[in-house]
Amino acid sequence: MSDPTNILVQSVASVKSLATASDAALKAWKDVPFHFWGILWPLALMTVSAYPLVVCWPIVRERITARLDRWFLAPIFGMGWYTLLFSLLNAMFGFPITGWSFGLMVLATGAAGWGWIIWKRVDWAGEWRHWHWFVILGLLVVFFFAAATRYSMTLKYPDRLLDSDPYRHYPRTEWIVREGQIARWEPWLTGQVPIYEVQGCYVLAALLAMVGRVDTWTLWKFGSVFIGAWSALAFYIFGAYFVPGRPRRFAGVLAAAFIAGFCVHITRTNMDFSEPWALLYLPVALLAFVWALRHNSLHAGILYGVFLLLVAMSNMIPVSMAVVFLAPYCLYDLARRAASGLRLARRKHRAAAATSNPPASGGLDAPEGGVPAAASVPLPVEPAARFWSDLTQAYGGLLVGVAVFMVFIAIWQSTYAGVSMRTGARAHSLENMDIMKNVFRKEEAEAKQEAEKAGKTTGFYGFVGRFSSWHNAQIVERYLYYSKVRWGLLALVLVLLVPAGLNGLTKEPGAAPLWRGMGGHPPREWVDARAFLLIFCLLPSAQFLLLPALMRLDTLAEDELLDAGAVVARLQKTSDPVMARFREALSPATRSMVDAFKGPQEVSRELRGALLSDLNRIIEKRDFYKGEPAFAGVDLRPKTRRFSEVAPDDDDRTYFNRLLLEDVFGPALASRDILGVRFRTFTGRTYRYLLLPAYGLSLAMALAVAMLVDLLSALVPWLSPAPAIEAGTAPDMRETRETLRRRRRRRGTRRDETALAAEDSSAPPAGPQPGPMDWAGTLVRGVLVALVFMLVTAQLSTAKSFGNWPPTSKPCEEQAFRWITENLPADAVIICNWFTADFIRSYTAKAGKPLYSIFGGNNGRSGIRGNIRPAKSEAGLDIPDLTTQQQVLDYAARNPGNYYIMTTRYGPYLQLESKPDVFPVLASFKDSEHTATIYGLKANAVVVETRDSTEPIPIGESEVGEIRNLERIHDGTGGSNQRNDAAYVDPLQPRSHWAWFGLQFPKPAKIRGAQAFFGFRRDPTQIEIRGANRKRPPTMYIPTEYVLQYWDGAKWVDIPGTRVKDNTKALVQHLFAPVETERIRVYIVGMRDVDGNVAGGRDYRACCLEFDVLKADDQPLQFKNL
Repeated sequence: MSDPTNILVQSVASVKSLATASDAALKAWKDVPFHFWGILWPLALMTVSAYPLVVCWPIVRERITARLDRWFLAPIFGMGWYTLLFSLLNAMFGFPITGWSFGLMVLATGAAGWGWIIWKRVDWAGEWRHWHWFVILGLLVVFFFAAATRYSMTLKYPDRLLDSDPYRHYPRTEWIVREGQIARWEPWLTGQVPIYEVQGCYVLAALLAMVGRVDTWTLWKFGSVFIGAWSALAFYIFGAYFVPGRPRRFAGVLAAAFIAGFCVHITRTNMDFSEPWALLYLPVALLAFVWALRHNSLHAGILYGVFLLLVAMSNMIPVSMAVVFLAPYCLYDLARRAASGLRLARRKHRAAAATSNPPASGGLDAPEGGVPAAASVPLPVEPAARFWSDLTQAYGGLLVGVAVFMVFIAIWQSTYAGVSMRTGARAHSLENMDIMKNVFRKEEAEAKQEAEKAGKTTGFYGFVGRFSSWHNAQIVERYLYYSKVRWGLLALVLVLLVPAGLNGLTKEPGAAPLWRGMGGHPPREWVDARAFLLIFCLLPSAQFLLLPALMRLDTLAEDELLDAGAVVARLQKTSDPVMARFREALSPATRSMVDAFKGPQEVSRELRGALLSDLNRIIEKRDFYKGEPAFAGVDLRPKTRRFSEVAPDDDDRTYFNRLLLEDVFGPALASRDILGVRFRTFTGRTYRYLLLPAYGLSLAMALAVAMLVDLLSALVPWLSPAPAIEAGTAPDMRETRETLRRRRRRRGTRRDETALAAEDSSAPPAGPQPGPMDWAGTLVRGVLVALVFMLVTAQLSTAKSFGNWPPTSKPCEEQAFRWITENLPADAVIICNWFTADFIRSYTAKAGKPLYSIFGGNNGRSGIRGNIRPAKSEAGLDIPDLTTQQQVLDYAARNPGNYYIMTTRYGPYLQLESKPDVFPVLASFKDSEHTATIYGLKANAVVVETRDSTEPIPIGESEVGEIRNLERIHDGTGGSNQRNDAAYVDPLQPRSHWAWFGLQFPKPAKIRGAQAFFGFRRDPTQIEIRGANRKRPPTMYIPTEYVLQYWDGAKWVDIPGTRVKDNTKALVQHLFAPVETERIRVYIVGMRDVDGNVAGGRDYRACCLEFDVLKADDQPLQFKNL
């Protein structure tokens, strides 16, 4: 754990290495391709043409008067304006997105904006100070190191994009460049595969690429990082104008430097994600929100809605996270306004009472001279009217802004959105919940073990681990650093407690301290600013810490079985039809222990574990609730009843079963929902929740550092700057008026001298001229500011993202992609895994001949493959998803074409090598770990195979993970110890789960027997002693319960006499009355873990080495020897 002294020493060391870091940063800048800087041309056009938007928007023109800050906002306004404009025009009217259309819109926007400025004689230039050059220099230094830090990762792989997301962003942008239209469906994927994003970043990227003459690949590789560094720099404007009064530009520069050096921001902006394009607009949206409530501004509220929309158009996740603290701050603001309204009402009541009952003339209550006391109490009519006007202006603006947001979303939904918002949200939820399940089940245990091994179970790390989760404690260390968190919290406390003005103890407006007794209460704006900062820092942090509690699983955890005795007592009531249904679902061993239990003694650990395992198996059963009348007498909640009427599927089925258990057993089980709300996650990457806390801590540290500099200036007289203007007047007002007066005269727009004289009479007198000591103090203060800035910059120059983040594709896959690009014809269609499809369409589009792909293979990996389920089931979209070899053959027969199949580590697992005459191997590439193979598909053999083949095709499905090596369950190698000879669920799961393995025949066959070989055989050397008198079983993952089923043409039906509970055998064989079917399977309900545990184990997986059937006409009539 680092103390402040160590951190100071590290900071000094960082400053010493600043020169080295500068050389490395300069080299990174030089390595960026020169032609990439062509994007500066369209950015310049956007900036100049959109500058009138900055100076003509009333709240911006009033609050931001400096030329520096107006031009700083201009490119952000410009990028947002053209993104919104082209998205709307293309969606509503099909207006093309091309270089010529961009030029036309630039001319129209510039002519309209600058024409309005000339017509209305708007003061567009703004004020300028010579020391603004130092602010520009500071911003350039921050941007220099921020971009270099982010470029260092992408320059390691000059010819590849990083991670997997850019391989979706690139083809979507390339489609706009080629077609001039926004794609409604995923480009170069067969079928109606929806794009769930709003695609604003793709529109902007396409414009930059076309006008800047930059290829789209280079734009996403380097442009996303460029925008990411800019998004950190954009926080300057929020930091400078967040506090009331004059702008604190030094604090703004520090805020940009701090957020640019946070690991979580670097990680989300250095890998070609879409998030940097959204974070660019977030500071402006937050500033507009603050202004709307602070200044009761209708225009600020609308500006907030527009920029929040721009954030959402590139990435919805920052919007979802921002609501966490923006909504509570609105509640705080409404409460404060309500308290103010009550005070006004009491004043009005007292004034009315004094008016109706005036004291007698000359009495004790009468003032000297006989004037009634009531006359000295004004009626607060104007304050009351102003109260309602302010409330209407503030929240009316926010509501209009939200309306702008919703109108655009409605337009998007009705035009180029492939599915509804509900379906899109559900698709993302399915994907992200799959990731979160793995995080909170597997990675949590690993994180706790690492913490115990490293001795981090105490202190701040241990507190986060115990209060939240050990995974979250690890994430904070990786992406925020506990040292920065401690400094940030200390800075937050400092900002909350020291005098309100950042000029220390000077007499500037708002310098009153927060506590009483030192000048009275602070102004309302200062209290609101601190409340916002407190909420900004704490609520997103609290959301992150509460993630494990909010993202609850549908299955029961150990501590959620609150009263096992009550559950057992209910299960002992055999006459209850509901309990009879539950008892039927229990395993025989658990049912025996339930019947043998005698209360009121405590439930044994063995019974509790068995009960928990069986209840979780019930929750995960798809067919537990069949609408039978047994539950008619149960008082179901409205939510449970709604689910019972719609036959939910996927995760809704397990959720419904959990609700059903809670309704049946009542308080004996903990509620899965929190306050009746089913929380879902909008991202599976938990560290992304740390983005907003990083922004809040950066702002707190920047304000605290600026405050300390000002306090030191006030406490040391010879460091003090020139005396400030007296309280009650705006700073630098006289100089500003003189500047505007001279400018009006130069433009010939001088107003009459009477008006100018009136202005001058209201202006404050100029303070005393600075003396030699004041100039020396200013110089020394500047040196102090430079030293502080150097320390912060040194920390930024050495900042890094967490992890190496190499390209997601493997070397063998890269070789296969190049082979496909160079050898396959332009009409080729590739059947592959969804993950591989992104790479194929990206690489082939880059080569100039984009090839279409079709999803193939039974792969449960999250992502697009998971996202298409709601699109198919709810929206009814036509998306081919070929999960078996037979489906591939049937699809090729129905849709003649030039088909190829590529198999990689993620599939598709179609047993293609078993039919080399139909699926000849065209190329195969290997690296140290993986293999990528490309198969052809002979069209003339497809018809023969579908008509004459008699070999069954392996099929299977799993509740969790994916099934590897499915083709191996019918290859005759049942006795092998090799994992590659078996079909198995991957990755390992922390709980038991269902899965099935089966065979599909080309035509119905009469089957009278089946055998299955389960689990992995362990090598004899691995059966070591584990604890007292315990050994590992010779076979892992043996099913505890299974049943054979056949397909009757509409549904799966149990084969009588084949359901086995409490199974202990690896090899099972069943003979039964012949059934005629095209499909047969073994359905595994649950299994033992790696050590043979039924419940409370650690690693579970469904596994089948071999599955074979016995046909009625087989001779001899006996099973194969496995």
